[in-house]
Amino acid sequence: MPFNIKAPIILIKDRFFKKYPKTSKIPSNSGKTVMRGNKKVAVYKNKSGEEFLLSPYCTHLGCVIDWNKEKKEWHCPCHGSIFSKTGEVKQGPAKKPLKKLDDENKEYTIKITGIRSLANNVKEFTTEKPKKYTFKPGQATNIVILNKKGEKIFRPFTFTSTNKQPFLKFIIKQYPSHNGVTKKLHKMKVGDKLLITEPFGAIQYKGEGLFLAAGTGINPFLAILRDLQEKDLKHNNIVILSNKTKKDIYLEKEMSEILKKGNFISTLTEEKLPEYKNGRIDKKIIKEKLGKQKKYVYICGPEGFEKAMKKILSELEVKEDMIISEQW
Repeated sequence: MPFNIKAPIILIKDRFFKKYPKTSKIPSNSGKTVMRGNKKVAVYKNKSGEEFLLSPYCTHLGCVIDWNKEKKEWHCPCHGSIFSKTGEVKQGPAKKPLKKLDDENKEYTIKITGIRSLANNVKEFTTEKPKKYTFKPGQATNIVILNKKGEKIFRPFTFTSTNKQPFLKFIIKQYPSHNGVTKKLHKMKVGDKLLITEPFGAIQYKGEGLFLAAGTGINPFLAILRDLQEKDLKHNNIVILSNKTKKDIYLEKEMSEILKKGNFISTLTEEKLPEYKNGRIDKKIIKEKLGKQKKYVYICGPEGFEKAMKKILSELEVKEDMIISEQW
């Protein structure tokens, strides 16, 4: 995978802050990323004037693609994937073609069937599961709500249930300083309805390894561990979870029971308690738990956390293809 240190910044800027034209005349045999309604769409118009509507998100890690005028193809600015005019892969690391508009924009209405409090400002939502809806452990979906203007707002949340279960579960933390989607979700009640989209995400289980998580970054790992337990697959995975205080930890007992004794390590950065390790996840503990065996390393958490973990792994000479993360 071509390394691009600016990729996380590009992804966030292009997906959430860059403004795209709402209406735009597209010349024949040309393409452009535009807004159609409240959604970004990659549009290619052939020589006959027929439009091909594609998802504007690279199928590698979700960066917004750009149209290359000279070569008449779609380029990903993050890791260099190239797609043809109509979305086929011409160059990796992406392996799947761009999704057709109907696939990307398909939405499902689901009803909230259960809500429970798990920790400080953290709630677990159980919902209906659409018929024939499938996902892989570690993937996420966009939960769609309406803002005050009636516009649809999309925010990604990871499934914490398994695909085999007849319902969906999401663990969502509300941040008091944020007056947005999570605050509105936390006000919802059983019986309220939500919209979700097709599943997506790069964190998927490839084999035994070391899982490094901060806060709600544990969610995709929880789904993976539950899936392994459900399938009765023996494993020797190790999880190191970082939180600020004990009040922020949830489902600690379940994770300890799924993993072998001593393979769940919880650290606190702002509180000292005898039963927990104090401080951030550091090079010493990562080196100790990695040992000499070749293991995958799974990382999920805020951008700063992921960047710090990757720096340590680089110092420990862990190969890039053994690191699984949403952010590159």
